[in-house]
Amino acid sequence: MQPESGRGRSMLLWGVLFAVLLAAVEYWVGWGRILAAWRALSPIQILLAAGLVVTSYLMRTLRIHLHFLSATGGRFALSLRMVLLHNLFNNLLPMRAGELSLPLLMKRYFGVRRAETVGALLWFRFLDLLTLSLIGVAALLLWLDSAFAPALLIAPLMALLAPWLVPRLIAWSALRLPERWSERLQALRNGFPQARRQALINILFTLLNWSIKLGAFAWILFSLAETSAGAAWLGAIAGDLSSVLPMQGFAAAGTFEAGVMAVLVPTGTAAEQALSAAINLHLFLLGLSLLSGTLALLLGREHVI
Repeated sequence: MQPESGRGRSMLLWGVLFAVLLAAVEYWVGWGRILAAWRALSPIQILLAAGLVVTSYLMRTLRIHLHFLSATGGRFALSLRMVLLHNLFNNLLPMRAGELSLPLLMKRYFGVRRAETVGALLWFRFLDLLTLSLIGVAALLLWLDSAFAPALLIAPLMALLAPWLVPRLIAWSALRLPERWSERLQALRNGFPQARRQALINILFTLLNWSIKLGAFAWILFSLAETSAGAAWLGAIAGDLSSVLPMQGFAAAGTFEAGVMAVLVPTGTAAEQALSAAINLHLFLLGLSLLSGTLALLLGREHVI
């Protein structure tokens, strides 16, 4: 089979599955009833939630802009354009293919080696998972109304150890591998923070990014699903985590909703209401991705290498 033919069939399959999901939602619930749920929020509240998500995009941009400051320089608008495009590709393309765009965009816009960007991306994803775990534990304790809040100190301590531990593990591995692999690992290591201050800045903007973004998502779920604050936070986290699964279709359709429902339904939300809230949150996320991606295309292409 030719590669082009294989890609065409794969896209056709994902397109058919996406259409089936749309039809299934219309049959079981109805798109009119789902979209009517937005009446629970005023236009001002929706704009405020959108503003919070856009703020999280700025935090994410600052994280990578400052991490590669020697390459990005004062070109913050170009960094923002790159992050918004990467975000759009990540949210739309199936099978996590959007992640591959960041090394290509960094090379194109700032001349950073792809291996170095891959190293930075691995570091950022490690911080993302650590932060999601921290917020998830906090949300779980909130939902359980637990008095064991001091246990949350474990996650920040792990975050502080990570900048010291991870690069050393890579360096240790590089010494024990063939020279060809050792050079590649060294290139990856260059993408990790080279100083403690840089690592702490990465951690700070990671915490700000996820706290703001998940806070907006939780607020929407809290309003649309009429659930508890703790369950809303857990649902927002589950939806976002489900979107990083390697097996997913176009725009994470189905997997995102399944992640949210996996939390909301067991915590007492009716299945139909949970599905409606999950779909509306996903539409909100995709709508902002499309709008911000369009904005990125209007930011210009100055200083592209």
